[in-house]
Amino acid sequence: MLSRNILFKRTIFKRFITYDKLFTNTIKTPQHYNISLDSLRKENRALLLANRNNAEKTEEVNKIYNDLQNDMSRYILYLNTLSPMDLGEIDIKNLDADPRLNKINDFEFLEEVMDTMEQIDTLKNIDELDTIKSNVSEECAILKQGIEDDFQNSNFDESLEKFQKLKYLNGIIRHVDSRVDTLEDVE
Repeated sequence: MLSRNILFKRTIFKRFITYDKLFTNTIKTPQHYNISLDSLRKENRALLLANRNNAEKTEEVNKIYNDLQNDMSRYILYLNTLSPMDLGEIDIKNLDADPRLNKINDFEFLEEVMDTMEQIDTLKNIDELDTIKSNVSEECAILKQGIEDDFQNSNFDESLEKFQKLKYLNGIIRHVDSRVDTLEDVE
């Protein structure tokens, strides 16, 4: 579950072994952003078994696997690999503090996010919260597909705009999960 993932304390940077060359069954092209996490887990297990005698290789497999399984870190990994922009090292734990990744000019979107967060705080019905989560998850899926399309067309600025929105929507999902946990504790 996204809200329960531990954010990574390391920075994400360009690697000598690229994710698309390592996880070839899960990632069909370097721009293939939408991935199956089940396929990724299976391929990771197979790679770790195949390289169990090579500590350096298994460490690299684990690092790339950890970056790929999270939407946010996967985006940074892809952007650092595909984009001519030099973003340098980005600390995934402090993503919200990085001004390059947080400038949203869509004030309507921000207003919708704030309204949704307020609505979540007032709801006491778990089914209604689940409906909000489902709707937001659908929006996330649309944004992820848009990011993949932007990567395929080398529209990195547009992908960044979608990523920024995805970050906010993931925040809503975490907020819903937290609210559901609170309501379940009260029951």
